[in-house]
Amino acid sequence: MDIVVLAGGKGTRLRRFFPGIPKILVEIKGKSILDRQIENLTSRGFEGIFLSLGYLSEKVIEYLQNRGLVDKVNYYVEKTPMGTGGAIPHIYREYGLKEPFFVLNGDTLLEIDYREVLKFHCQKNSDITVVVKKEKGLKDIGSVELDEDSRVLSFEEKVGNKSSFINAGCYCFTFGRVKELFNKDYLSIECDIIPLAVKSGKRVYGFEITKGFYDFGTIEKIRKYAALIDK
Repeated sequence: MDIVVLAGGKGTRLRRFFPGIPKILVEIKGKSILDRQIENLTSRGFEGIFLSLGYLSEKVIEYLQNRGLVDKVNYYVEKTPMGTGGAIPHIYREYGLKEPFFVLNGDTLLEIDYREVLKFHCQKNSDITVVVKKEKGLKDIGSVELDEDSRVLSFEEKVGNKSSFINAGCYCFTFGRVKELFNKDYLSIECDIIPLAVKSGKRVYGFEITKGFYDFGTIEKIRKYAALIDK
């Protein structure tokens, strides 16, 4: 299995707590988010890990080199900001990603069975599968509506509506079926790709998880995870 980890954002909500440090290198209890991601993903069967880098990319590359990880982790550096989706076609072509492949937000750690997600994706003959979790009252995470067959009916990013499913920040793509949607250099998976795929009749499904979802997007969530692993 191959996975693209999105690690190019500026991490504006964390910058004042970790100045000059890219979000993926923020340490939690002495271990960086990047190290946690690599350990988690390799232990769950991923053979190809590809970082999409942008802001402070040189620091991430130096970190990989210093830790001897350049043979284990590939990376692509955006020349200009490309959003969460703009770099995916470039990584797909440059590294020849094996389809279906996964895309994961760099500040999301998922302790789940990715092979089960892949199995679901193939059984549903899905073009895009979104990992979702039942949750209420979270205004900073995308809201997903599913039908009785788990097909995505609507996908709205960070609206905080009444839907009980949230976007867990992980996607499985059969890229050849949706590549025409990646038609601009700057694209958001959440705001452009998924809504357009749903609207245009692509087969978009939601794979529900019940646990193992950790979001490092804010200092409060990082502190919550740190307290959890202390137990």
